[in-house]
Amino acid sequence: MNTASQADDWFVHLSDETSKRGNNDAKKYQRPRRGSSPDQTRPIVLLIVALAIALLLATSGFQTYWSKERRLIAAAEEIVAALKAYRNGSPGTAKEFPLALADLSRDPRMLSDTRYLATLPVDPITQKQEWGVVRGA
Repeated sequence: MNTASQADDWFVHLSDETSKRGNNDAKKYQRPRRGSSPDQTRPIVLLIVALAIALLLATSGFQTYWSKERRLIAAAEEIVAALKAYRNGSPGTAKEFPLALADLSRDPRMLSDTRYLATLPVDPITQKQEWGVVRGA
């Protein structure tokens, strides 16, 4: 027989004997319960749930921003492609960029109605159609 099971049998036997005799000392011989009570685990579970919700809320805010950033990059790539087409479509040997982004919607250099962009895209972060030039250092 296993030593651990012998010890378990001894504690069970001892507690049965003391409870039959009406001895109140049986509790001091009882093996402590394994695990923890629900009162001890409830705060830990609540803490874990609160942390999970906080993490979910934090990442959802980033997901929204990253989504807007991806749309901004797509709009910028569309503008860059239109700028390249405008420059390559310049008449003559002088290849020029437009003076304003509005020139991409209707090329003033051409007699025909030439459009490189149907409309100027909306900036998804500012929700405006205002685009500007960022000058490097």
